[in-house]
Amino acid sequence: MAAFSSFAEPVRRTANVTNVMRSPPGIPPPRVFILMSTYNGANYLQDQLQSLAAQSHANWTLYWRDDGSSDASRDIVSRFAEDMGGGRCVQVAGPTGRLRPTESFMTVLRAALPAMQLADLVAFADQDDVWLADKLARGAATLAVADCATPALYCAHLSVVDARLQRARETCISQQNCGFPAALTQNIATGCTVMMNWPATALVAASAAPQGTLHDWWSYLLVSAAGGRIVVDDSVVALYRQHGANVVGMHSSQVPRYTVDWDTS
Repeated sequence: MAAFSSFAEPVRRTANVTNVMRSPPGIPPPRVFILMSTYNGANYLQDQLQSLAAQSHANWTLYWRDDGSSDASRDIVSRFAEDMGGGRCVQVAGPTGRLRPTESFMTVLRAALPAMQLADLVAFADQDDVWLADKLARGAATLAVADCATPALYCAHLSVVDARLQRARETCISQQNCGFPAALTQNIATGCTVMMNWPATALVAASAAPQGTLHDWWSYLLVSAAGGRIVVDDSVVALYRQHGANVVGMHSSQVPRYTVDWDTS
């Protein structure tokens, strides 16, 4: 078996990333495919959708799938899609019913891949968080300078907040804990901050995540094990809402360690 290596590198916050790192003249900014799976998230979903609409990087398309909600989640996203218009939102058709978080996100990712071009990106989006306005711009600007033939994954810090978006703490990712083989024991790439280029997306789409593995950790593990580029932004890009009913929760350590309630119904 070939020996794989990966490297992680920091990105420093600038006053306005969209002004500092622009696409070359005549070349549009990369299209970002936002990937979302919803499940009984009606209480907080509207806040997240509004934060998508407010992104300074406007070249995005939302691919979404509802994982069998019994509340108004599906209707909320459908209304948002109507308001956005112009094919900005694509509901993934089938399979129906409850797949659970990882397989639902993997289904959405595989549905988006055929529509992507080499310069396009994907971004995972949880239903109950809130993105800062430059979230996509920072990730897109960072990944734009990566080798388009090499899998690359961007992740960033986040602010953990309560149900009312009151700040509790910020995560801290140590550069020494990034990459492979450290990825085997700890995930530093929290899903709501993760963005990937086309080679990384294709790599993940071709895989089968083991049961009990989360989509973000699995993506980070695959990209790092394949010798891909892991880029860590030391800035907060999202508000990670903890409200007591999260399907996926974060422990109190500085680096995310995940627990999953696979039996939530």
